[in-house]
Amino acid sequence: ENHVNSSATENENEDGLLTRLVLNLEREKREVADEIERVDRELYDKFTEDEVEDPPDYMEQEENPGGKELCYDKKFVKICLDHVQHFVSMSGQPSWQLKSLEIVSICLDLLANTEEESAGSKQETFLPLVHQVWSSLHMLFKSSNIFIVDKAFSCLLVIAEHSRDFVHRRVVSDVLPPLVTFFRSMESLAKDKSRDRTLAGRESRRIRDKLISGLWQLLHLLDMSPLQSDPIIQMITESLGQHLRIEEVRNFLKPKRSLDANILELKLAQTCV
Repeated sequence: ENHVNSSATENENEDGLLTRLVLNLEREKREVADEIERVDRELYDKFTEDEVEDPPDYMEQEENPGGKELCYDKKFVKICLDHVQHFVSMSGQPSWQLKSLEIVSICLDLLANTEEESAGSKQETFLPLVHQVWSSLHMLFKSSNIFIVDKAFSCLLVIAEHSRDFVHRRVVSDVLPPLVTFFRSMESLAKDKSRDRTLAGRESRRIRDKLISGLWQLLHLLDMSPLQSDPIIQMITESLGQHLRIEEVRNFLKPKRSLDANILELKLAQTCV
């Protein structure tokens, strides 16, 4: 009888635990839904205020220049971007930031493959949207969250691929300085022997290697001058030179431009002296 009572008590405890888990999940879902509703209300209030800032000159054009109606694909992508871009700067919700950055990257890439929105064409819908996203995007490179910076850099590569000269000056002034700072802070994680087998150590090395590969692509897409690319290449060689031999660095680094390859060889030759 005691055994039966004990089993019944255990079953009741298990049922109670499952009930609490379900209730906690439901509560969390309600909290997330309430937060989304609150943000939607704030965004609605923001965009229905009577007084708004004057837009930049090139943004004063009509949404459909010349009265030309946007095609369905452009409308759909533009609506998606209009609804999601505000979550990019929501620093208190990193999971929302990561997902919104992914959506922004996909939408911009899709938009750039529609009529008259590819690099070199009019891009009357694409470039204004890049301008809207930029104010939130470039601030993310100052984040202490390495995953957010990683995702922001992936989004930057999509923008650079399709807008080229439009973001050249912005990348040089807004992105490269904090990116250098981020790279050096990540190096301190990669060099910490006590973190070799930790998730932070592994992820910092993975993101560092991905960042290096992406930097070659960025220098190529934006056609950076030697004065602009030199400090970036110097940062890369100094970082890897602490961990790899010169020949290993040569095999690991694959610049896309001959200009960058020449600067790299010069840096490596100076390292050998």
